Parts: sequence; C-alpha cells; structure tokens
Amino acid sequence: METGVYIPIISDYGFKATFGNEADDLFLRTALQALIKSDTPIRKCISTRMRLRL
Repeated sequence: METGVYIPIISDYGFKATFGNEADDLFLRTALQALIKSDTPIRKCISTRMRLRL
C-alpha cells in the first residue's frame, strides 16, 4: 500500500494549501465560522495579498 506525503497544516505550505484556494473557499469559510462559534454562515471571504517592504 502506497501512502501519500504528509504535509503538516501548521507549516506555511500546508496552511496555504488548505486555506488559500481562492476558487473554492468553502473549507475556509466553514473553519472560520466554527472558530468564532457563529450560527450565521459566512457567505464570502475576501483575501488581500500584502507584501512587506523594508
């Protein structure tokens, strides 16, 4: 039996792969709703890409 590669969700890549899918953000919206313990569904998430400039 072949097993896949494990990528921890707490790594930068794992977090982006799990929550960064802008085409389908259902998992992100559901996770945020559970995190804030809201009965009201989150209908839309808007993310902005910020770049730190030093």
